[in-house]
Amino acid sequence: TTKEMTVLTEKLLFLAKKEYNEVNYELVNIKETLSLIIEEMKILYPECKVNIIGKPFNTNSDSKLLKQLFRNIIENSIKYGNNSVVEVFLTEDSDIYEKKVVIKDAGLGMNEDELKNAFNKFYRSSKQKNSSSKGHGLGLNIVKLIADLLNISVNITSKKNSGTTVTISFLSTNMKKQ
Repeated sequence: TTKEMTVLTEKLLFLAKKEYNEVNYELVNIKETLSLIIEEMKILYPECKVNIIGKPFNTNSDSKLLKQLFRNIIENSIKYGNNSVVEVFLTEDSDIYEKKVVIKDAGLGMNEDELKNAFNKFYRSSKQKNSSSKGHGLGLNIVKLIADLLNISVNITSKKNSGTTVTISFLSTNMKKQ
């Protein structure tokens, strides 16, 4: 469809600009950014259920790149979440002074081999290839590129048929309370 071709084109254009040197730092409200993305997802996936839980926080980052990162992760949670509720937690770990966004679904999940390859360009697990959801294996590769560029940590844990949890960690030195 036209929508799928547009999404693919946007992802390929992003990858073509791999030497993305234009990072425009600004104060970004993470909860507001996530809320906007969730509203976009509700248009694309009217049946999706996504909840945000936790206190808002700000970070100095590139809002366009963060939106792309969150969009890719949340869309994967919706597409491969077996119609489960996607939960987005905003958390703070006071022991190590770190703020996090944790995105959880109860969907298809991945085994260890699939998890090892999740960030590889064009990689799709066998269940993803056989599912009715469309994809090209670019989303998590783009997430990794953006995370590296913005000095953000992205960690994925998953268990086959039990869902996936993606944890995005921000450095505390860039934080400002709202």
